[in-house]
Amino acid sequence: MIPALTLALIGCKDKSEPVEVNINPEPDVKISSSVDVKATSHLFPKEQIIKATIAPKSGMRAFSSKILLLSDSGKLYATDTAFPQLELIHAGPITDISGFYLSDNISGFLAQEAENKISAYLDTDAGKFDVIPLEGLPSGVGFCEDMIKRPGLITLSLPDSKTTFSLSFKEERLTLSAVEDGQDCGKARQFALTKQEGGTSLLAEKTAAQIAEQLAGSKIYETFILSSGLAVQHGQTAKGVKVIDGLSIDGLSTSQWTYSTSQPLGNTFNAGVTLIRGDDENRIVMIANDYLARTVFRPNDN
Repeated sequence: MIPALTLALIGCKDKSEPVEVNINPEPDVKISSSVDVKATSHLFPKEQIIKATIAPKSGMRAFSSKILLLSDSGKLYATDTAFPQLELIHAGPITDISGFYLSDNISGFLAQEAENKISAYLDTDAGKFDVIPLEGLPSGVGFCEDMIKRPGLITLSLPDSKTTFSLSFKEERLTLSAVEDGQDCGKARQFALTKQEGGTSLLAEKTAAQIAEQLAGSKIYETFILSSGLAVQHGQTAKGVKVIDGLSIDGLSTSQWTYSTSQPLGNTFNAGVTLIRGDDENRIVMIANDYLARTVFRPNDN
């Protein structure tokens, strides 16, 4: 894992208050070569995006999972891979986010708001998220971003440890209960592909135990930003990646921010997605994870 927690001065609502965000510092790795990868799709936020998370759906509805994007002004936007139009869902200011999946296609997210207050929001399936009462959350927690959302669980960091919490939604309130299981506190830079022949997708309708077992048998890839741009590492090998033009999709000359998830997002993105912002612009390029891994690390590299 590559360490990453830096205090950055990025504006809240009035562009004057510092907030703490995860960014990708340059790791000490050697790039063996550079590979061209075509952009799959793209998004056009009106602001610079600094963090992302997923509020998933499962099965045939995976394409309607919400990709949540946090801007540098603290606003929160939502989109999906079926009709990638951004919608403002929270005017903020928000300083951190973490999505979760319950069951039966019920999902939502936790948001850190003013004065470090943490609130819970549930997807109403009507194009918006409603705030719901939240119980059982200790003070001083930080948000993680796992490679995939395990049903009914969320991993959070505490001042001196990491803890997995079970999620229970009853009587219109969300209750968290600590369940220590050693789950890593992800930093949204890794994705996994299964080794099973003909299958690359981690299926959200599986149980948490089945997902954990599938992750343990998967190939792991890590994305990060160097001064030269995007790089992807698999095992001990790291390669530079240049995002070139896809079908009617412009590439990027420089890559400055990345987010990766293994969460199945339907169709082209059923093995997850990597988001890349660059060129000192707000536009975000989307690349399907299975295509990214297959192109950067060809079969004889694995």
